[in-house]
Amino acid sequence: MNDPAVALTQLIDAMRSDIYSALSGMGMPAYVIDREGTIRWLNSAGLALWPNALNKKFSTVMAPEELRHAREQFARKVIGEADATEYATSVVDADGRMMDVDVSSVALRADGEVVGVFGVVTPARAQNLVNPPHKAVELTPRQRQVLRLLGEGRTTVTIASDLGIADETARNHIKAVLRALGARSRLEAVVAARREGLL
Repeated sequence: MNDPAVALTQLIDAMRSDIYSALSGMGMPAYVIDREGTIRWLNSAGLALWPNALNKKFSTVMAPEELRHAREQFARKVIGEADATEYATSVVDADGRMMDVDVSSVALRADGEVVGVFGVVTPARAQNLVNPPHKAVELTPRQRQVLRLLGEGRTTVTIASDLGIADETARNHIKAVLRALGARSRLEAVVAARREGLL
């Protein structure tokens, strides 16, 4: 592959079909970022949220305190450490308002080389925590490790590998973390943990 920027442009041009039309009209913001972190495409919902973000670094739409985490998630895909990640973060809209969102993104490849990242942004769902607000969430040290890895977008298999435990043990720890946070999904657990100050 000679030039990743050219490859990404060609890939975006190739999307100009039914899929491209569907993504453009989707109600959730969707984006394409090149390897250098520059926003190269936004669908209609993305442009409504960030009308001046095209050809600017994605850091311009991130909440400052979330920038490091977002850069880590982006880098994991660009260097090939992860094909896809899901994580909770905060962004700033065109009016300067903060929004808690969930980001699901995947590496874009051309000729086997990562040329960019495609992602979808959805508003964070309201949490239905079973623990009353005044009661602190109690996690074991191992559950805190698992929660931290969930916050980094790790899968069950990678969590098990990172911690040197069996996949089934990792699943049990993840279930316990979700129960403790009153969450129905890993993403809800991460969002709840951030609100509780656990991440």
